[in-house]
Amino acid sequence: MKTKDKILRQALLQFNTEGVERVTTSSLAKNLGISLGNLHYHFPNRDSIIRQLVDQFLNDEEMRSQKLLQVKTENFMTHAFTVQFLTFKNMWEYRFIFTDRLVIKRRMDYLEVRFRKMVDQRKSEFDQTMSALQASNIILPNISQKTFDAYFTQIVIGNNSWISYSDLFDYGSAPYLHFAECAIWSWKPYLTCSDEELEATIKIALENLDTYL
Repeated sequence: MKTKDKILRQALLQFNTEGVERVTTSSLAKNLGISLGNLHYHFPNRDSIIRQLVDQFLNDEEMRSQKLLQVKTENFMTHAFTVQFLTFKNMWEYRFIFTDRLVIKRRMDYLEVRFRKMVDQRKSEFDQTMSALQASNIILPNISQKTFDAYFTQIVIGNNSWISYSDLFDYGSAPYLHFAECAIWSWKPYLTCSDEELEATIKIALENLDTYL
């Protein structure tokens, strides 16, 4: 593994366990057993490491999102639920981004700018997808745009805050699986399928995790 990748891996570990403000480039270099000068050759400061990790996380999410948009409508929900599980898994692996979001925001606007751009893009994709799913009788036909707008807002807030509240719930050994499934069940009031059909779709989605991008 290249030194740059080792630095990013160590930074991710320490950011997740210690928090951004407690991690310094000196502590990273010490834990890696390299000189501070060597670390600064790859990353001049802590913020540059944060930006790189944010890019890694969001680039992963963008790849999955683009793949999902290419899925045919009749297969969409299985793929969407698989992506939901993988997204929550990725969020847990980069959880400092969410637990320390306001800390990062005070240090730089990079994360906020990228998040805002992503939310705007996802809203456009969400509206198009809901229309297509309604036309295919997967989503109930009598749901207004105002309801969809409110649900999208709930999705953004819920999906980006579950990590901060995860300690309040009993989720077992894999928190992202529990909270991803809760997020999936929040779709139920809008779907035409039965509870049993939704359960079956979730099961298939879980079986796809190891082979999905």
